[in-house]
Amino acid sequence: TTLGLAPLTATEYGMTVEIQATVGNQNFTLDIDTGSSDLWLLGPNSTCIGASNCNYGPLTFNPNTSSTFRHVQNETFGVFYGAGFATGILGHEEVTVAGITVPNQKIGVVSELSIPGDGRKNGILGLAYPFLTSAHPGNNYLNDLENLSYLKNRLPYKPLPFSMAAENNTPSWFALGINRTPMNESVSPNGGYIGFGTVPPVPHSDNWVETPVVIIPELPPSFTNNRTDKRTFWAIEVQSTTIGTRTGSNLTTPVTSTNSTPFIAIVDNGNPFSFIPGPLSEHYHSLWSPPAVKGFFSDDPTKWQVSCDAIPPVLGFEIGGITFYHDARDLIFPMNGTCVSSLFSSDDLSLAGVSVSFLGLQFLKNVLAVFDFGENSMRFSAR
Repeated sequence: TTLGLAPLTATEYGMTVEIQATVGNQNFTLDIDTGSSDLWLLGPNSTCIGASNCNYGPLTFNPNTSSTFRHVQNETFGVFYGAGFATGILGHEEVTVAGITVPNQKIGVVSELSIPGDGRKNGILGLAYPFLTSAHPGNNYLNDLENLSYLKNRLPYKPLPFSMAAENNTPSWFALGINRTPMNESVSPNGGYIGFGTVPPVPHSDNWVETPVVIIPELPPSFTNNRTDKRTFWAIEVQSTTIGTRTGSNLTTPVTSTNSTPFIAIVDNGNPFSFIPGPLSEHYHSLWSPPAVKGFFSDDPTKWQVSCDAIPPVLGFEIGGITFYHDARDLIFPMNGTCVSSLFSSDDLSLAGVSVSFLGLQFLKNVLAVFDFGENSMRFSAR
C-alpha cells in the first residue's frame, strides 16, 4: 500500500491551491481541482484565446522530448470549465504526485486555451470522477462552444487518484486540509495539504460525518454519454442552511434561523466562491450591515459588494447531520479597492440551462474533507 502526502501552496491571495508534480522527469506546478477530472499541462507554442497571454508559468511540457510519453491516436483532449476551455492531444506519461508514481497516466497536452493563469501554474490536476474526463473521439473533435461539445461524447479514463488506487494499491480516497492564509499574501507556502490514503496533519475535530456522493439529476444525460447511473462531480446533499446575525458586545451571540430545504452542491476547491440557491443567498445578503449591494460591479452584476469592515452574517451548512459554520474571514474577499461577499446565487450560474450549487474553496477552509471514490462518499470534520 502506497500512501502520499504533499504540501499545497496558496496563490492568488488564497483563491487557488497548487501542488508540485513530476511529469516525464520534469517538475511542474499544477492547480488542484476537485471540480474537474483531467491532468493537463501547457504544451510548447500554445495559443491563448481572448488574450495575448494567458499568464501561465514559464515551463511547458514538450511531448517530443520526453522518452516516456506515448501519444494516444485518434482522440482529442477538450475540457470546458466555467472559466473557459483547453484543448490539445492526449498521451500516457509517467506522473509522480505526493511521492506516488503512476507509470502510464493519461494526460492532456494543451495547444489552445482560454483559461487565465496566475503567472505560476503550468496546468491543472483534476480530482473528480472518470465520467468527467475530457477525451473525445477523433483527431479533430470540434470545439463547438455553443453546443458545449466538450461536455459530450466522452471517452472516460481513470483520473490520477483512481490510477494510484488501481496501480499502486493506494487507498481509494484522498483528503484535503486547506489552510486559511493571510489576505494580503498573494502566494503562501502554507496552503495546507493533500493526502492520498492518508489524513493531512492539520488540527481538526474528532467528530466526523459521512454523506453519499450523489448523481446530479438535472445534468443533461448527454454529459455522461447517456449513462445516467454515473457519478461525475463530488456532489453531496446539504440538508439545511443556518443563517443569522452576530450580536452582543463581542458578536458571539448569533441570532439564527435554519432553512431546512435541502439542495445538492458540488464540493469544488477550484471554485473560490460558493453558490447556493437564490432565496438562501438573498436572505443571507439581506443581513449584512452595512448592507450588501448587488450590481455594484459593472463587469459582473452577480457579485455582492460589501464593506471590508463589515461583520458577515453567520453561515452554516448541515451535512450528514452536523452543521459546519464558516469563519467570518472566509466570507469577505478584497477586490478592486473594496470587498465582495464570497457567496453567490446559483440562480446566476447556469450550465446548459442547469443551475448548480457549489461549496467552494472558502467553505473547504473550515473543514477537513475526505473524498472517497471507493465508497462513493465524503467525510467531513470541522477545523
